[in-house]
Amino acid sequence: MIHLLNPKIIGWCNYYKTVVSSRVFSYIDSRIYKTLHYWTNRRHPNKGKRWIAKKYFTSYRLSEWRFYAKVKDKDGNIKLLYLKRASDTKIKRHIKIRGVANPFDPQFKEYFESLDQKRRLPSAISLLGSA
Repeated sequence: MIHLLNPKIIGWCNYYKTVVSSRVFSYIDSRIYKTLHYWTNRRHPNKGKRWIAKKYFTSYRLSEWRFYAKVKDKDGNIKLLYLKRASDTKIKRHIKIRGVANPFDPQFKEYFESLDQKRRLPSAISLLGSA
């Protein structure tokens, strides 16, 4: 289930991360938690709350109640797979372009080059950091 949910959460968050969305991301996280809590209680009706919490939820980094699963990799080692949280997405503000600037006017060439450099810089850093 985590393999199905993570790409949807990531895609949705990447689409909306340029707008004012931190409250919405927190709301989405709470709705996902409530839905998962309901699902785990329905799946194990004869088990207690502590057993369910121990089986499906753990603390990860600074967040409590992170939904996770144990999976085996190609080598047979057991690894933990965590459900992504929408609120972990960094919000990136849109850089506005000056109203008088025209990309076809040579006098604004430096302005648009600096804008392009600012836009590419964070993505280049994230690519270097993941290597």
